[in-house]
Amino acid sequence: TNVNGNLRADFAKDLALDFSLRMDALDVDRYLPPEEDAKGQTASPGVAPGQGQQQGQGSAFPVLPGARGGVTLDRLTVSGLTLTGIKVRVHSSAGGLRLDPMSANLYQGTYNGSLKLQPGTGAPRWAISEKVTGVQIGPLLKDLTGEDRLEGTGHVSADLSGVGLTGKAVSRSMKGNAEFEFRDGALKGINLAQVLREIKARLRGQHAAETGVQQTDFSVLSASVKVGGGMVKNDDLVMKTPFLRVSGRGKANLVTEELDYRMTAKVVGSATGQGGREFAELEGIPVTVRVGGTLAEPVYTPDYEATIKAIAGKRIDEERGKLED
Repeated sequence: TNVNGNLRADFAKDLALDFSLRMDALDVDRYLPPEEDAKGQTASPGVAPGQGQQQGQGSAFPVLPGARGGVTLDRLTVSGLTLTGIKVRVHSSAGGLRLDPMSANLYQGTYNGSLKLQPGTGAPRWAISEKVTGVQIGPLLKDLTGEDRLEGTGHVSADLSGVGLTGKAVSRSMKGNAEFEFRDGALKGINLAQVLREIKARLRGQHAAETGVQQTDFSVLSASVKVGGGMVKNDDLVMKTPFLRVSGRGKANLVTEELDYRMTAKVVGSATGQGGREFAELEGIPVTVRVGGTLAEPVYTPDYEATIKAIAGKRIDEERGKLED
């Protein structure tokens, strides 16, 4: 990494630093231990189990009495992600560290945000405000997690705060709100059109042959979430396809990563997208899909029985009406 710029130090009263730095490229991942080594590390002699982690949650983060300046980074690699054109304004004092504003380009989109860190008697407190616009979520998730379970152009905003800097401390203490919207993409892991074909086949005592990939194309996928108590909760998910309207609500445990979610899909028209016209007879019938597993590996389980009962009830009502006539 090549660094150039300037630094000014004022010792007249308390130490004050003014700086402007530019770096060409920084690969943070190169400085981290291999994952298996990090998990297999044991406590150093004379250090009680968990003591090092507790110290890591303390106020030992870089705070200088009076420092301010700007850092520009052409390219940054961290956690598998690649960001370019990073600009950060640094404000540091005895009261804490503030990075505001922060901006970067990533995966054909832009990032803007701010971060505040405040030392405390125990673990430091932090607050972050972020907004991501026009990002391609598929390649981003692929680099971050190794899986691309979602595709589309995304807009994400979040205002979160918490205590502690380790992964578990962040998961347990984090609170705030976030919202997202993705357009012209696909939810991978379930093909709702195939689920509807299976329902139609079961009504005739048959099974539908699997066709197509396990994904559901959508024009819009949006939701807002509330974070707190180690949980993420949502009750207003909306997904639109040419012939389906999907709603969703549920929760996820940030500590265990377990999912407890329910999606409900309804056929709303005879459009042809992903085979819409063939499902006209199911119009208005709710199709429930339970989502379990973990955040990293969600498991989709359609409730065929409940849907078939709903269809049977609709037909009985129609026949009853004919008999009354």
